[in-house]
Amino acid sequence: MGDRAHHFVLKYINQLEGSIVEIGAGRSEGSTDFFAGLVSGYKKFQHHAVDFDPDAYEVCKNYADVVTNTHAHCMTGEDFLQEVFPLLNEKICYAYLDNFDYNYNPADMPWWVSVQQKRYLELGVEMTNENSEKAHLEQTKLLQPHVADKCIIQLDDTFKVHNEWKGKGAQAVPWLLENNWKLVYTHAHTAALINF
Repeated sequence: MGDRAHHFVLKYINQLEGSIVEIGAGRSEGSTDFFAGLVSGYKKFQHHAVDFDPDAYEVCKNYADVVTNTHAHCMTGEDFLQEVFPLLNEKICYAYLDNFDYNYNPADMPWWVSVQQKRYLELGVEMTNENSEKAHLEQTKLLQPHVADKCIIQLDDTFKVHNEWKGKGAQAVPWLLENNWKLVYTHAHTAALINF
């Protein structure tokens, strides 16, 4: 699969213990494959793959059926963090937020973004950049009561333009920085912050 942004977690893997929460699952070609494989080799982790799209959930469920410490959840990240995670008696050591797609070029929208927007509408959600940023900020705030003493929050499709944060984490990264998280990684349109 090559060197992907979520591989960054390997740098800190020996310092982490707890739950890996992935909001926005891979579609058999990325993050879910990686995290399910990772936790199968490290029993100190639980992996929760969360996606509101039933098609993505089926991919997660396939992994959960064979990897005992991977769990699939068909719901929004906000619902998972408010309704399910508090009941698990776990702490989050790594959160990978890559849900709610972002349109990099609204003025010249590629055809596949139109397809994504249609799918979101079928699921009852309007896919806009503003809604994406708001969702990631809300999820970031909802994570806070559940983070471990050593935790990483990584936001995909997040980048800086002229010293201003853009993308999915445009609101979440400044909020984390204001709340004593430290930026430790920016590469390939992803940002990762730690609390230790």
